[in-house]
Amino acid sequence: MYIGDSSEPDFAARLCGIAETTRFGRHEASDAVQVFRAEDVRELLRDRRLWSTRDISELVARLPIEVRPVYTRLCEFLGLWPAFSDGPYNRRIRAHLITGLAGAAADEVRAALRRDLSALLAGRVGTRFDWIADVSVPYAHLVLARSIGVSIDEARRVTELGERIMRSIASTGIDVERAEQALAASKEMRDWLEHAIGVGGSRFISAVADIWRDIDSGPQAATAALAQVVTGSYQPLIGVMGALVEIIDADHLRSLPIPVIREEAIRLATPFRYVSRFTRCPMTIGDHELGADGRVMLLLATANVDPSAVPEPLEVRDRPKRANLAFGAGPHYCPGAAVARMAIDIVLEQLRGSGHVFAIGKVTREPEFSVLQYYSIVGELTEASVAAP
Repeated sequence: MYIGDSSEPDFAARLCGIAETTRFGRHEASDAVQVFRAEDVRELLRDRRLWSTRDISELVARLPIEVRPVYTRLCEFLGLWPAFSDGPYNRRIRAHLITGLAGAAADEVRAALRRDLSALLAGRVGTRFDWIADVSVPYAHLVLARSIGVSIDEARRVTELGERIMRSIASTGIDVERAEQALAASKEMRDWLEHAIGVGGSRFISAVADIWRDIDSGPQAATAALAQVVTGSYQPLIGVMGALVEIIDADHLRSLPIPVIREEAIRLATPFRYVSRFTRCPMTIGDHELGADGRVMLLLATANVDPSAVPEPLEVRDRPKRANLAFGAGPHYCPGAAVARMAIDIVLEQLRGSGHVFAIGKVTREPEFSVLQYYSIVGELTEASVAAP
């Protein structure tokens, strides 16, 4: 089923309409079963008959012969990411990442990021600027730098490599140029990580170094773990930052607690619009029969605006935390969720504390569906009465 173009102005309403009228569908290009509603998505995220690992030999065999070598190498690398793996390997790598990110939302990190954001916003009241290029992008670099303990220049470098990898993952069809760029970026990221491990220093780099030196994991697995953290934090944070100023107004800042506003902004943004799972055995989903290694697309973006689970889903209101599936659920729940929440809280605290909201002039979004991305949001900070409730 065609989901739509993310750049459409009424795209959120379209997602809501799909969730309201359609429980399951078929993705024509991949023949995947699409799952749209919240309770189905939540249940299948935890279903042991589904996993994130895919038989790449069968996948590659469907491709034209001339592109198989590059896609085999790319799939082998992606298969090492915790998001795309299962079992003991997944649990081992996740444990290292959770250890490395412990403390990334500590008070001293919060304080540093508050100073960083204040500097980014200084002198902007009443001036026209791009919320994405001028604030969200540099803030996302700073959040990554503070979280993994590297310099801002190093954070910019590693996010540039991550973006090249992400462009290939987000492709909806065969794109050899993007695949080759992703492989080249993964090699550069491995070299960067080897140097960072040699220099040492941060808790996160030490945790990834343990993966690098583990005989059962190794350098490529460590690089994959780093790539997941980078791609899972940088662009998604920018996406939530964009959605935040599209969605949140002075009334919300004035009347709702910050944790509530943050959860609603994340829910309505849902930066990763879907996750793929693969059947470990034949199973039936709705009216759809799948054999082993059948693909299932769990639409987080429609589940998060499903009226049967989230009444009046396009409104910002206090809801049970369970309503938000943006970070997934089950064994692949996002290990960096606490860092993302902290980063958004700081933005909301700054807006409320300064008494400003961002008045939007023009919004331009990337049309590709798989990841929410903004090209620009032009407008200005304006005075508003937003005293804390």
